[in-house]
Amino acid sequence: MYIHGTLLQMHDRVTSRKDQEQYWANRSLPYRYITVSEFANKFKQFHVGIHLENELSVPFDKSRGHRAALVFKKYTIPTIELLKACWDKEWLLIKRNSFVYIFKTIQICILAFMSATVYFRSKMHRRDEGDAAVYIGAILFTMIMNMFNGFAELPLTIARLPVFYKHRDHLFHPPWTYTLPNFFLRIPISIFEATIWVLITYYPIGFAPEASRFFKHLLLVFLVQQMAAAIFRLISGVCRTMIIANTGGALTLLLVFLLGGFILPKSDIPNWWIWGYWISPLTYAFNAFSVNEMLAPRWGKPSTDHSTSMGIATLNNFDVFAEKQWYWIGAATLLGFTILYNVLFTFALMYLNPIGKKQAIISEEEASEMKTGGNSREEPRLVKPDPNKEIALQSLSSTDGNNTREVAMQRMGSRGNPSGIRSVDSTRESATGVSPKRGMVLPFLPLAMSFDSVNYYVNMPAVRTLSSVQYNFIPFIIKLLLMKRGGQVIYSGPLGRNSHKIVEYFEAILGVPKIKDKYNPATWMLEVSSIAAEVRLGMDFAECYKSSPLFMRNKALIKELSTPPLGAKDLYFPTQYSQSTWEQFKSCLWKQWLTYWRSPDYNLVRFFFTLVAALMVGTVFWRVGKKRDNSSDLNTIIGALYGSVFFVGVNNCQTVQPVVAIERTVFYRERAAGMYSALPYAIAQVISEIPYVLFQTIYFAFIVYAMVSFEWKVAKVLWFFFVSFFSFLYFTYYGMMTVSITPNHQVASIFGAAFYGVFNLFSGFFIPRPKIPKWWVWYYWICPIAWTVYGLIVSQYRDVENEINVPGGNNQTIKHYIEDHYGFKPNFMGPVAAVLVAFPVFFAFVFAFSIKTLNFQTR
Repeated sequence: MYIHGTLLQMHDRVTSRKDQEQYWANRSLPYRYITVSEFANKFKQFHVGIHLENELSVPFDKSRGHRAALVFKKYTIPTIELLKACWDKEWLLIKRNSFVYIFKTIQICILAFMSATVYFRSKMHRRDEGDAAVYIGAILFTMIMNMFNGFAELPLTIARLPVFYKHRDHLFHPPWTYTLPNFFLRIPISIFEATIWVLITYYPIGFAPEASRFFKHLLLVFLVQQMAAAIFRLISGVCRTMIIANTGGALTLLLVFLLGGFILPKSDIPNWWIWGYWISPLTYAFNAFSVNEMLAPRWGKPSTDHSTSMGIATLNNFDVFAEKQWYWIGAATLLGFTILYNVLFTFALMYLNPIGKKQAIISEEEASEMKTGGNSREEPRLVKPDPNKEIALQSLSSTDGNNTREVAMQRMGSRGNPSGIRSVDSTRESATGVSPKRGMVLPFLPLAMSFDSVNYYVNMPAVRTLSSVQYNFIPFIIKLLLMKRGGQVIYSGPLGRNSHKIVEYFEAILGVPKIKDKYNPATWMLEVSSIAAEVRLGMDFAECYKSSPLFMRNKALIKELSTPPLGAKDLYFPTQYSQSTWEQFKSCLWKQWLTYWRSPDYNLVRFFFTLVAALMVGTVFWRVGKKRDNSSDLNTIIGALYGSVFFVGVNNCQTVQPVVAIERTVFYRERAAGMYSALPYAIAQVISEIPYVLFQTIYFAFIVYAMVSFEWKVAKVLWFFFVSFFSFLYFTYYGMMTVSITPNHQVASIFGAAFYGVFNLFSGFFIPRPKIPKWWVWYYWICPIAWTVYGLIVSQYRDVENEINVPGGNNQTIKHYIEDHYGFKPNFMGPVAAVLVAFPVFFAFVFAFSIKTLNFQTR
């Protein structure tokens, strides 16, 4: 074993560009570097290499091999054992993530309580189809909230994908042993949450009192939760990154919501989109929920036109199939969708790979060959920096408040050498013709280490360990702090010439072997101070250091330096930061602008989503703006506007969260370094969003406005643009705010989704403001989406005097109907505009305040 290790070390040094020269045998010839490729070619021409190649050219006879010498199974452990191991792992992760499930349960309880008290049975009448429509609104809210309940699967699944891909690629277990426990172990949680929701909401709202309908309602809630969890798992498995998955999730929800039959009735869906109605799982959920309630005996009294029962008339108004068997059709279809989505999720895990390029690792020699154009005989060249590039970097650093990574490393590499050329002793170079050794900086000035390859981890260079320090670099480290695993110091002091100080220190310890001639001190140091060496010697190097004279000298030096001399004054600076607040803001704004410009996975994805959403809304609600025959047409238009703005806003909120979370981690480090304060940073990030949201609004507003066919009046177009812009802006700032008050973007995503339900409930779409109980109407006035719907509808219809047919009542003008039914006052656009501006300002203020006061840094 010792001989084998020695040969490996010899091989490393002989093939190393830095160490090879000392083994050059023929001193009469000038030294040139021999690459690994040349060694390999020479070995192939050597008689041993030729013999080996001849042996390998003959195909192996499998009949002569022993079965124990090869593995004939893909997985060496029985499948049942693998399934059991994955089951145990999944259960352990559920227990570790118990906070998420507890939070979801509390969220369900709060939303169920709000739903029960908004649709309180004392306010829920059964006089006509208008009252029945309120019950349909309660059903829709139940369905949508339990659909959103599955959204938590998105960040949790994506966070686990990197580990899964590693296990899959190393053949730890087949993908289905991961998905089965993932599905089955969440069934009890889903049953518990569905039971809580139904117990809190069913009888307080006043749904049909029969026990059979209660349990059928409970079954549907459970199936909707399972379907939602499955569809979000599938989105996670297909999209594989948080930003793309948020966009994919929002697009999927937009599709299944718009074509679910409750925003746009089936009869009004264009022929080119009718297929979407039949593949939307919410179609079957809505039909099953509605049939279960409206076919109850209490809805059997005659409708207002006396042609059928009130329940049947309500189902016809919403274009729902009015047959009893549609409950079981809907329940069976939801179960089928759940199974289908989980199967597709399994296939996605089997055949899709992580998005992004794998990090390639190349040797120093290969890098040198790439630099010399592949000619191994060409000497490595000195690379002089481009003066124009230097000027650009310097100008960038003067305006960028965080001194960008490239500039910082460029400065580190050129510090101590005004010419910018990384050089060793130029005399020796000119005499011998030997090219400079990479990674070396002679300490003519205070030493600044420079490495040609640095991997960055959240704006900070990775720490270079001693095992990667080459022999030639050791003499230029003046002092060394050496710690063993656990952070205990085992040496702190000078190295000395050729590292003789540290070598003498360790050699003085009883049992430590002497260093061999020409042996790398860094390698020797790590070998003799390893944990294995401690076990062999039966001692603790940390305790040995504490009892050494070196430790006593260091301790005395620290005590001496910690006492200020007589007459010394504390350092004082008139300001905390080197630059004014305005300069900090300009630097942060420039940094944020570059960050956003270099984040196409964020900006292009949300632009793409907005474009697809606009085209989808425009083609689904094609020219519905011209349909003004009855109140159902007006409700369809309100649903179109509400759905499109809501889902684009939710996508903005979800996609901005990972970006803000990453930037916040960088902010913590740069603020600790005293580069800038929190307020300029927060304001810069807030302002950086405005041009992107503005561009997003421009093409969304004009595509939707034209395809839905609203009136082409300047005032109405501008109002539509104004309301859409500030709605998208407050959703974006709301997403930034949720990150600023939570520890990470996964929690922020779940926290944000909790309020989507509240926004839905009080938006004025599911239940109009006049029908909201007095004890909850205050929340309507602080709900952002309610003001969006208010502004969109009033700006389009406050001056329209056309009469429409209202079921269960007399014909009314549109202007009167929106005021009577929805409570929208035609002359209220001024306050609406002011509140829409106030919401993004408020969310931006909370974001800045939270960034300044809260610190979720765990290190």
